[in-house]
Amino acid sequence: MRARISLVNERRGTGKEIGLMNESSIHAELKKRYLKGSARSEQQVGDYVVDILAGRKRVVEIQTSGFSKLKRKLRALLETHKVRIVYPLAVEKQLVVYDAHCRKVVYRRKSPLRQSILDIAREAAQISALLASPNLELEVLLTREEDVRAQDGAGSWRRKGVSIIDRRLVEIVDRKVFRDVEDFRTLLPEKCPREFTNRQLAETMGVPVEKVQLVTYFLKKIGIVKVARREGNTHVMRFAKRRPGGRSRVGRRSGGQRAKRSAVGV
Repeated sequence: MRARISLVNERRGTGKEIGLMNESSIHAELKKRYLKGSARSEQQVGDYVVDILAGRKRVVEIQTSGFSKLKRKLRALLETHKVRIVYPLAVEKQLVVYDAHCRKVVYRRKSPLRQSILDIAREAAQISALLASPNLELEVLLTREEDVRAQDGAGSWRRKGVSIIDRRLVEIVDRKVFRDVEDFRTLLPEKCPREFTNRQLAETMGVPVEKVQLVTYFLKKIGIVKVARREGNTHVMRFAKRRPGGRSRVGRRSGGQRAKRSAVGV
């Protein structure tokens, strides 16, 4: 567990490498996998440190937490660089719980929580105004992972004092790349009826209606889905028409920057 102890020390403030504070094992492993050829890690680009700089104008950002904190950095990078966000979603997760000193495994069990490609909607909604940029790509990895914890008494009361200390990548099961806004249509079934409600979609897709509501909220926000009419308190929705060039209207800010970004090299 030397690597784990080192990680905990970094989180307590003894780590000295730029950008490596709070870096989990899955973040480090994915960064290593995407670090190819002449690409360099932890590089300064303007006011920000990026995970990977490939060539002069291409950035890869490994994102293992929420997108809301990424907005300001992403907006700045998209002015001058091509950016690919890599985001893992755990379709299967094993809980590995150590003792307080991280020396012995107390127990292992499979987590009941399982993510799917639909869960990208929650995070992508946080950067919806930037998704129309031709310089942005989003790669979602469907993974098997280990959630590493310690019975150290320092964790949340909800977990009875158990701390989350790491997140490990076991396997990449599948991946999906969203290159433009229109690609997010694939979050809904290919053979959707002309009009649909959240409850109808939930039944068709076999997922909770709450998850479908997040997806359709996001798709409405980026102009892929629109409300056709209301029946009482229920929104009846339909797909919006595809826009020329494959990019929907998702906000004034992204549209206003498009001319500047067209000159950025590959």
